[in-house]
Amino acid sequence: MAAVVAVMFTACTKGGSAKDAVDAAMKCLVAQDYKGYAAFSYVDEGANKEAVDNAITLAANAAEKLYKENPVTEYEILKEEAQGEDAAVVEVKIKQKDGKETTSKMNMVKNKAGEWKIKDSKDGAEAAPEVKAEEKAEEAVDAAKDAAADAAADIEKAADEAVKAIEEAVKE
Repeated sequence: MAAVVAVMFTACTKGGSAKDAVDAAMKCLVAQDYKGYAAFSYVDEGANKEAVDNAITLAANAAEKLYKENPVTEYEILKEEAQGEDAAVVEVKIKQKDGKETTSKMNMVKNKAGEWKIKDSKDGAEAAPEVKAEEKAEEAVDAAKDAAADAAADIEKAADEAVKAIEEAVKE
């Protein structure tokens, strides 16, 4: 059991190059370790830890939804193109359980810690999307504010109707 855990941990850790990071992320995807895969998503570095954790969870859920029924069974890294010191594009061929094959170009960037992260992908299978944690948190806060405002308006309307009913009852 410990050996299996050690292998999974090793397979889903960050690499030293953009290609290594994509390789590790894809190993996680093949192992259906969606949280491990999502950990390779680029997250807005200005976000607080809770927002980052929530964004990673959302990305893991999205990857699981995308690949749960038709998981990735194989992949091949086709090429890596450096785009300066802190950016690269890694092209990957992905094969799924049903035999479907797609090619994806993953835009990779280094975060402040020097780790390669998947910023987005083009041409084929969805890779880990760029996760803008603060933006997602702000959307959630806005939705909560709207819901609270709607609830307050409903309560105010109900209170007005209750007052009118009481006034009519008192008149009778």
